[in-house]
Amino acid sequence: MADTDTDLATHDSAEAQETSPKSDSILTNDTEGPTEDDKAVDKNLQTPTEQLTSSLRVKLQIGFAFLTFILLGANDAAIGVLLPRWGNDYNVDKGILSLVFLAGSIGYLVAALNSNYLSKKLGNVKFLGFGNLIFLTGIVGFALQPPIYILLSVPFLLGFGAAILEATLNTHLANLPNKTALLNYLHGFYGIGALLSPFVVSQLLEADFSWSWVYFGIGALTLGLLISVRWLFSKADAQQAAAETSSKNHDNQPKDTLLKYRFVWLFAFFLLFYAGSEMTLGNWSYTFLTEYRHEDAVLAGWLVSGYWLASTVGRLCIAPVSNKLGNKGTINICLIGTIVGLLAFNATDLTITNGFGLLLTGFCLGPILPTGFAFLSNVVPGHLLTGSISFIASFSSLGKAIFPLLAGNMAEGLGLRMFLPYIIILTVAMVACWIVVLSRSDGGHSTVVEAVAE
Repeated sequence: MADTDTDLATHDSAEAQETSPKSDSILTNDTEGPTEDDKAVDKNLQTPTEQLTSSLRVKLQIGFAFLTFILLGANDAAIGVLLPRWGNDYNVDKGILSLVFLAGSIGYLVAALNSNYLSKKLGNVKFLGFGNLIFLTGIVGFALQPPIYILLSVPFLLGFGAAILEATLNTHLANLPNKTALLNYLHGFYGIGALLSPFVVSQLLEADFSWSWVYFGIGALTLGLLISVRWLFSKADAQQAAAETSSKNHDNQPKDTLLKYRFVWLFAFFLLFYAGSEMTLGNWSYTFLTEYRHEDAVLAGWLVSGYWLASTVGRLCIAPVSNKLGNKGTINICLIGTIVGLLAFNATDLTITNGFGLLLTGFCLGPILPTGFAFLSNVVPGHLLTGSISFIASFSSLGKAIFPLLAGNMAEGLGLRMFLPYIIILTVAMVACWIVVLSRSDGGHSTVVEAVAE
């Protein structure tokens, strides 16, 4: 294990010294992209037409990523609204319908565990197109209103495709200048899709439209994205080949899988507890407010909706100032704000403190995930970044399933009075993992990457 981590540090430290203007995939400090001198050198190598095309293409790539995440959020949120309709149309109970979530999680996990291999085998462009195609296949599967046994398996394709899209686009934006802001905007657009989708779907159902029209709409936009992949990302494979060639020149040891790097596991546990805290609070706070604190049901519903809205707003608001704060500073501030919000929520049973605590907690939790991915790109080698992000996102998704389940069992056995202490324990575990992460990037190391070797 120690030899593997030392190889990782040596490999990244050597690459960092090259200071190539196009080597943004492995940064060894908390800065955001190439320097002004690098940009000037790069521009001198291009004609004015090439500069304009390159700038326009990057902007379109960012737009591609934002629209993709809107569709991912819209799809995830639409399923929750459609479950009652599916129950009536197919005459099945909630237990059977809950299998759609299991199928989606399995698909996500399978793709995440194989993403590093697939990205190298297919190349960046084909890998992104493959994810788009699989996701589109799942959307079309829903749109055709198949028999129930097929309907329950369709989310496997959606989860598989979503894992690839999230890994590739998170990695792509993490390699661009101003990456922390871009990643926060990216996940903010996911939240926008998740916020708008239930409203649109419910209005279509209220107007007696078939629920398949929801997926025809998502499918049409996904098809447009699929068609544009080749042109928008035409240089991605060349950049990947250059990065891998550089990697081989600086690495004399056999390649190891990303799962052998202890930092990947450490960061995965940090986001595992993050996802568990975020999802458990969002899923169980309504029950806690109505049954334990006897809050009005309508008001409690608005407070919980405000929690999720605050998470999206937090990502959008932190983006413009993320460069000044830095990745570490942003996460530090967000963790402090999360603790303050939970303490306020726990302090009294007054409506005002309930609302303030939930909103502040949601606002501060939201930016941690995208900023964490930006921080990760400073540490993990470029050839492992896609696989690392995919694995960590998949591993953290286990927290979304396990910790809310444990919260329900605990509430059943010990009562809802243990809900907030349980959330606080998860948050303390998250903070503890982050402190360990910081201990490996501080303390006199010349680069962030060198800290991994300890």
